[in-house]
Amino acid sequence: MIGAVRSGALPTIKGSADQLLATGTHGTAVITTAQPMGKTVRDINPAADPSRLDDPMWLFTVEVSVAGEAPFPAVFGHRVPLAKVVSVAPGVKLAIAVNMSDRNQEVAIDWDKSPIS
Repeated sequence: MIGAVRSGALPTIKGSADQLLATGTHGTAVITTAQPMGKTVRDINPAADPSRLDDPMWLFTVEVSVAGEAPFPAVFGHRVPLAKVVSVAPGVKLAIAVNMSDRNQEVAIDWDKSPIS
């Protein structure tokens, strides 16, 4: 899986996570697996917000829940703020937004509201 993300065969978010958080369908996701990809935001997008450049990129597998839909799985790469790395583990619930037209891959984590207790 990580090899697929690194090679570009498995895409990370096509647009910005901030844009998806502003326009996507909001819900929650429970982490089923999460592992570091060995890259930082700087490696993926050197033009990103300078405060995020050192954040590590992780590969997530989650179970997403949004109103009016049966829960569904999603797999995606996403940055993890350095202060939140200790919170990333299976079973942790996250606030998310999802692009419902590509709901199994386009998910953005709202780190300001995550993890959810």
